[in-house]
Amino acid sequence: MVLSSLALHAEDYTYLTLQTKDGTTYSLAVSGLSITFSNGYMVASDGTSLQLSSLSKMYFSTSSDIQQLKMESAEGNVLVFNAAGILIDTFPTLDKALSSLGKGLYVIKKSNGETNKVSVK
Repeated sequence: MVLSSLALHAEDYTYLTLQTKDGTTYSLAVSGLSITFSNGYMVASDGTSLQLSSLSKMYFSTSSDIQQLKMESAEGNVLVFNAAGILIDTFPTLDKALSSLGKGLYVIKKSNGETNKVSVK
């Protein structure tokens, strides 16, 4: 078995973009980013965790493929999921959810059924 190490530099690129086989795109800021691989998953330092078998491509880019979303405030419970689809927490309002999240990529589902991807930087 041969083990090797490869150092990569993002140069002027600001995002590492990952695309899954179903077409879902995740953009991770490269500043301070570290990635580990464990038990068939790629785990980024921002909490993004993706099953390796679900990835179709990965590339550096200068812009995020995540569009900035304008979400209207909503009353009622707001569910917050991480990029792997695991429920992180439930909040009483959208504003409370957004103000409580750390850096990362999240899926937010409001009580009216509206679902949006949100990138917190």
